[in-house]
Order: sequence, then structure tokens, then C-alpha cells
Amino acid sequence: MLFRSYRVWWRELGSGGWTHVTTGLDADGTSYAISGASPSTTYEVTVLAHNLQGDSENNPVISFSTPGAISNPSSPIADFDGDGSVEFSDFLLFAEGFGRSAGDEGWDARFDLDGNNDVCFSDFLIFAQQFGG
Repeated sequence: MLFRSYRVWWRELGSGGWTHVTTGLDADGTSYAISGASPSTTYEVTVLAHNLQGDSENNPVISFSTPGAISNPSSPIADFDGDGSVEFSDFLLFAEGFGRSAGDEGWDARFDLDGNNDVCFSDFLIFAQQFGG
């Protein structure tokens, strides 16, 4: 039996709904990059094969974790507005996200500078070190 495509579902560990990957999964593929994953987060994924006779059984659900946030030394990670420097405009953006955690409404992983899924004082300290640069 020749497989025509794969079907993949993924979600953050313990969250309710699954996200169905709908593109880039032809039968010749051996990998797929999930876009929008957050640093230092555990995810679950399951895969099934599809051919003219239908779908296979789901494979077992497996989990994986993304690495922590990686900084690019040529560009400050606290440059939220992308203008090449960390200034007051970046502080205003950071302040909007301060106090939020992964899963909260308005959560933006860009402000979680230490990768712990909370925008807190430790992120502010990282921001302050880059301010003015």
C-alpha cells in the first residue's frame, strides 16, 4: 500500500484542542517544522498515514520540548519594534505584556526574555540590561 500523505495533529501538553497541520505533509516528507511554537514548552504530536483506502490508526502520542529562547548577539532580543535599538518605544511594548503568562489572553512570547513562560521581573532585568543599546 502506498501512502499518499500524512496527517499530523499537535498541541501544547495538557491543553484541550489539537491543531491539525494541513500543508507540507506529502508521502515523501520525513520531517515537518511546527511554526508558532514557544521556547521552553512541551508539546504533544500524533501522526497517521493516508492512502486511497483511508487513514491508518493514529500513532501513539509522543511529547517533545522546545529549547529555551536563543538570543542573537547581533540584534538585541528586547528590540521589540525592530528598529535596531532598545529604547522607550520597546519599553512601552514590554509594559503591555508585563505580568502575563503563557495561556493568558494577550500573551506574547517575545516579552518572555528568559523563556520561563511568564513575563516577570527577571524579564525586566534582561530588558534593562539591553536598554539604550
